[in-house]
Amino acid sequence: MDKRLLKSGLSVLMIMLFAATASAQHYMKIQPRRPVVAVRRPPPPYPNAFWVDEEWRWSNGRYIWAGGYWSRPPFMGARWIPGRWVKARFGWQWAPGHWNKAPRPPRPRY
Repeated sequence: MDKRLLKSGLSVLMIMLFAATASAQHYMKIQPRRPVVAVRRPPPPYPNAFWVDEEWRWSNGRYIWAGGYWSRPPFMGARWIPGRWVKARFGWQWAPGHWNKAPRPPRPRY
């Protein structure tokens, strides 16, 4: 009985450790500024293509400024929410851009 309890406790501990490393966050002491870079957009590859601006990405242990790209909205009425730096407890953290549903207009009350 004690061995089973010990094994299950170790299993839970291992899962928690792997989950913690998989969701590690990266913080900056100061908020990085957007680099001054002249970007020439290529022509849209298809109708209704949306240009997603450049943004920060975590790569090889540091944040890099990654180039923009053309994208197709994933669903009708989608809108792009640009990434931004968010002040957190341990410093600044990058919140990447993402697609979101456009807000619906309020229904009229009768």
